[in-house]
Amino acid sequence: MNIEDHPTVRRYREASLRPGEALPEKLDPEWVRKLVLEAGADDVGVAPVSSPVLDKYRQNILTLLPEAKTCISVICRMNPISVRSPYRQLYELEYHHMYAEVDHVARRAAMRFLDHDIAAVDCCSSYPMNMENWPGNGMWWVAHKPVAEAAGRGRMGLNHLLVHERFGAFIALATVVIDRELAGYDQPIRYDPCVKCMLCVTSCPVGALNADGHFNSIACTTHSYRLKYGGFTDWVESVVSSRKVADYRRRVTDQETVLTWQALAVGTSYMCTNCMAVCPGGEDVIGPYADNPALYRETVARRLQDREETIYIVKGADPDGYVQKRFPHKKVKYVSHGVRAKTAGSFFDNLHIMFQRERSKGLDATFHFTLTGEEPLERTVRIHDRKIEVSSGLQGHADVRVRADSRTWLQIAAKERNPLAAMLTGKFRLSGPARLFKAFVACFPS
Repeated sequence: MNIEDHPTVRRYREASLRPGEALPEKLDPEWVRKLVLEAGADDVGVAPVSSPVLDKYRQNILTLLPEAKTCISVICRMNPISVRSPYRQLYELEYHHMYAEVDHVARRAAMRFLDHDIAAVDCCSSYPMNMENWPGNGMWWVAHKPVAEAAGRGRMGLNHLLVHERFGAFIALATVVIDRELAGYDQPIRYDPCVKCMLCVTSCPVGALNADGHFNSIACTTHSYRLKYGGFTDWVESVVSSRKVADYRRRVTDQETVLTWQALAVGTSYMCTNCMAVCPGGEDVIGPYADNPALYRETVARRLQDREETIYIVKGADPDGYVQKRFPHKKVKYVSHGVRAKTAGSFFDNLHIMFQRERSKGLDATFHFTLTGEEPLERTVRIHDRKIEVSSGLQGHADVRVRADSRTWLQIAAKERNPLAAMLTGKFRLSGPARLFKAFVACFPS
């Protein structure tokens, strides 16, 4: 059969001949906003894919939609009263509802763009799908907070959340990417909605947030994401390594087992949302703090700070000691963060995330790594002034030189292989003071 004779093709040709209302070459931004608002969003912002704010993320966006021209930030507001509650069932319900809702809104908007022959992709907000990229940045293909910043919807606060001009931190974000340019775009806002009240810093149970802007992301995720990602990996390993039921019960309480079941059956949960809950930024939520900061601290922040709960930390990491001193009424439980690099390249790419700066006090050294075998590479790691710098190649003078088979190095980093035993096989060699290498290892407890 000639394809042109097929009934479907004939109807398609006939429809294309019928006159219709053609959209302009560059879309009206107000028309775009209205379409997304009618799909259920509480606020909408638009930014070009070419925005400098999106430089780090552009390639991922183009991977999803090679013809992408515009990113649309989709925002749904949360109920601040529920998020501020010290009772998990309230803030968890709000999270589950709103992350699902913003994904539904983004999908409805994408489908309406398709009705106008505009190619559109709704990008997942509530949960990453690319788990084959774990651990690493490839789980989410679009970073919603930078998109929202580029689209003028707010700025990143000290709590490392996007603080919206009106709704503050109490928002759920998604992104719709389309293949059309707009006649005009929103610009990043010029002021910072974050009021620098420091409540997120003083309320973080693991000390992950700091007044100087430093964010200990692995400390945050080890506790708050205990029922997700690496935390779930650690729980599975507790099951596997338990010799019998009594041994498992010593490792995992009945409550923790039931919480894990709940996360699997109902939806993954957060162990902490304090950074969002205490934030007073945003026009709609600033009132109680602006009117009486002391009362706000007592009625919002203090309730969360005083809550009795279990805090999950890695032994020897920066929160170890901080939690016991800052929140002596909270129970500390030592766990693994469950993060293991699958390649030597990803090990060094994510080293800054794993770095515990307080454990590096007094350390001023340069380390040269030469890996051979399956994945040959050279990296320089410089640690000084509680900072870490990782660069390709062997740069400058090395205080310590490490030469290892790449597979062996990953096994040593994952504590699957003893470095002394690896030395005997010749697959791991160390040149320089052993104390410096020991100090290096102490900066990355797992």
